[in-house]
Amino acid sequence: METKARLVNTIFLPTLTYQCQTWTLTKAQEKRITTCEMRCLRRAAGKTRRDMIRNEEIREMVGATPVHTHIQRQRTKWFGHLVRMAPDQPAFRAYNLKSSDVRPRGRPRRRWIEGVADICKSHGLTVTEASHQALDRRLHLPTTP
Repeated sequence: METKARLVNTIFLPTLTYQCQTWTLTKAQEKRITTCEMRCLRRAAGKTRRDMIRNEEIREMVGATPVHTHIQRQRTKWFGHLVRMAPDQPAFRAYNLKSSDVRPRGRPRRRWIEGVADICKSHGLTVTEASHQALDRRLHLPTTP
């Protein structure tokens, strides 16, 4: 099982979440990613859904990191990079870009920084406090909220 845990954490999880630090996920997308993760973990553990074992127990059996924790950690790291980035970098300019276009009708789309703000809020920080910590390279949020 230790070998399977290593394979899951070093190959499957990074492949599943490739470039996840820039994603803006909806609830439906998060559910799909979690479903894919659990399908892989159940197969690695040799269990099926009919065995009626909770997801947390399967993760403990395999020893895998939850995918949503991995995504949050990656987003936090990328946020720190953005805060410290030079102003002439394309990613920094895109992050600070203010659009003057006419907005379409309906609810505004969720922005990337709102996802980062949710992560910071779950750890008792504001985005401003997190950016100050990131400037000093002290932004290390715990793995579980």
